[in-house]
Amino acid sequence: MLQNFRLLPDIRPAVYCTAIRNGPPSFFGSLLNLFTEQFATNIYFYQEYQQLLNGLSCATDSIDIQNYLSLVLKQPQLVASGALGYLKNNPNAPVIMYQYLILHCNNVFATASNWDPYLDAMTYAWFSQDKVDSMIQLNNTVTNIAFNCTLSTDQLTRLQAYIQRVQTQAQWTNLYAADPIRWLYNNLVPQGKVPWPDRLPTNLAPTSYQLQVQPYFPSSVTYPWYKEYTFDGQVTINFTVLQTTNTIVLNAHRMIIDPNNIVLTSAGTGTQFPINRNQVSKNYQTAFLTIPVVGTLTAGSNYTLTISPYTGFIFSDSSEGVYINTNFFEFNGQKALIFATDFEGGPSTRSIAPCFDEPSYKATWSTTVQHPKDMVALSNGYETSFTFPGGNWQITTFATMPPMSSYLVAIAVGHLTALQQNDQSGTLVRLWSWTGMEQYAVFDLTVASGTLDFMGNYFNFTFPLAKA
Repeated sequence: MLQNFRLLPDIRPAVYCTAIRNGPPSFFGSLLNLFTEQFATNIYFYQEYQQLLNGLSCATDSIDIQNYLSLVLKQPQLVASGALGYLKNNPNAPVIMYQYLILHCNNVFATASNWDPYLDAMTYAWFSQDKVDSMIQLNNTVTNIAFNCTLSTDQLTRLQAYIQRVQTQAQWTNLYAADPIRWLYNNLVPQGKVPWPDRLPTNLAPTSYQLQVQPYFPSSVTYPWYKEYTFDGQVTINFTVLQTTNTIVLNAHRMIIDPNNIVLTSAGTGTQFPINRNQVSKNYQTAFLTIPVVGTLTAGSNYTLTISPYTGFIFSDSSEGVYINTNFFEFNGQKALIFATDFEGGPSTRSIAPCFDEPSYKATWSTTVQHPKDMVALSNGYETSFTFPGGNWQITTFATMPPMSSYLVAIAVGHLTALQQNDQSGTLVRLWSWTGMEQYAVFDLTVASGTLDFMGNYFNFTFPLAKA
């Protein structure tokens, strides 16, 4: 079928790659046949068969990628021409190359010159600690006396160099990845939609969330520069399976999530349920996080999903979502920053935690905030505990709220002070203002408390929460 197309040379690799990724499985065989015909004529069609190799390297099926490896490794001239390097841009290839190396080491070592390009392609996009662990495990495997292939001293030395490479890449990611990812979110991805048009599947229902947030913004605490206007988050979600499925789909937006930090456990036994971490994906246009599981989640069962830690981004000026606002102290005119949230529009609650971010999904929320200890942290529930871990940080824990829609979750941190009183039903009414501005809040507090009294009497139904 591909033979019927006439393609300009400059666009052939892109067309071949698109056909392999999105076409029927037979396209790989068709392209492979074209390559075999072109490669048989050798140097005269060098450019064309390299373009075909480029397309074949886009395969997503494990067997197809293994066939590509077998094809290339048996031809030293293909390795020398950089054919293994085409796999650097294939997100599915590194793990398959790792497994292929252990199972088919004789193919990898068929030619001494294969080793360095193979390791280079395999580790090119490895930037996480679990990949460092994988490389260390690889070293332990190939140096075991029971391993099927014997590595030379030079090959072992090169392996150590690539272990160091992955370690360096993982360290770089921890320090600097947030900056380019923030740029991508700010410039290439919708900052938010009102409303988000795409709906979640209806096969799962959350029952509770435990959310922990630690924001980094200019204040009395010190932190690494690369943390500026980010926050560290941890979330635990308890949910019930309504319809049998093999996929968990959540809302998640403007955050960095390492699939290796996702853990699924059975609520009944506490045993860990395996997930396909290599297939975890995020749709940046719809703000969907898709987590495939190994096996099925049966209807009526309960599970706990923990994502810890992850990194989120704070808008550096007043906005919707997770943002920074400013105030000026009445007593000295100095400017200060307030960390705040507004989830009724724009980036929504999915910008602070992966969650089922639709109003129909009601669940309890428990929040914990780590913040500068000279500031006050606020959330929906009562403050239930305060701890001081050091470094001028304070941890404030809030009481669990009744089941509510995700957009009602609110968090604020700043130099705040409160006036308070009780309404007729005993509900605590607090009005928070910037430090030094309390004198202007008396009238507002009276109106707020009086409004609760009026509404309670009018509807014969008191305010359902302990505080407002």
